[in-house]
Amino acid sequence: MKKLYYYPSAGKSGTYPNPYSVNYKNALGQYFEVLEADNRKPKGAIGWVVLKRAFQVDVNIYNWIENVSTFRGAFFQWVMVILAILVVKIRGKKIVWMFHNIHPHYGEDFYSSSIQWLLFHLSTLIVTHSKEAEEYAKKKAMVRVIYLCHPVETHHVESNDSVLAQDDIFIWGSIIPYKGIFEFISKSEIQYSDIKIRIIGSGSDKEYINKVKSSCNDHIVFEERRADFSEIASYCKKSRYVLFPYVGESVSSSGALIDTILFGGTPIGPNRGAFHDLSEQGLCITYDSFNQLLELLKSNRSINPQKVSVFIHENSWDSFVKKIHEKI
Repeated sequence: MKKLYYYPSAGKSGTYPNPYSVNYKNALGQYFEVLEADNRKPKGAIGWVVLKRAFQVDVNIYNWIENVSTFRGAFFQWVMVILAILVVKIRGKKIVWMFHNIHPHYGEDFYSSSIQWLLFHLSTLIVTHSKEAEEYAKKKAMVRVIYLCHPVETHHVESNDSVLAQDDIFIWGSIIPYKGIFEFISKSEIQYSDIKIRIIGSGSDKEYINKVKSSCNDHIVFEERRADFSEIASYCKKSRYVLFPYVGESVSSSGALIDTILFGGTPIGPNRGAFHDLSEQGLCITYDSFNQLLELLKSNRSINPQKVSVFIHENSWDSFVKKIHEKI
């Protein structure tokens, strides 16, 4: 079997912050010898590991690698990643770039722009999780770009029966600026409404988290913590809507959106990226403006369970990886 390196590594703890990478690597194991299959990160700086693997494997799958400037020693990390990409091409090996975000969530700089430029020109295959990202990438790329829907975990998640609350709006996941949580709940139309909102999540941006906390009141509750999927599934099912009030130009795909559909929730998000794609399949409700969102929040719409079943069947991780394997 050919050797494959998956970026990013799991980190010192041996765990990933969400199941995307674990599911991806597990499915890849059917076709490749996946390095770090046990999710134990090798010693050394991130960029150094990427460069070392460039000399060792046949296939490199890069996720969010353009964000190296957010790590300690940004210049060193950037040099190592640039060298790694060039080494892969000189050796005649392959790069699959997962183009998750149209623009990096933490903003673009010279480091991210130069890495993206190289990957647009030297990747073997670029994969997006939204049609909007696919169209954007095709205008930039000199290589093949394909859209594949974000895969779905097919195992059933049991709901937590201890969850009794029934909210109008449930918001969950990482609490970070591009998700627009503060921007949504701080609006006067929400502050002085009777819409019951529950937010569960955590993040490292304490300034932003404090802004979210400062906007809570008797009908807006924020629990700063990570909840397990059984609890999240219960809140998704029992809430009228699961809201994704994302802002900015980086909106493309969302693993939390896919999980919400899997959990039986009714998602609402901006008419962009994967939200738009899934709305065309009847799996998500979208809005184009805040006023339109307010009107939606007054309604009581739901998602057809039969459409969800078909979606889950057709978008498994095994099916996703099989398609990528065939393309490269």
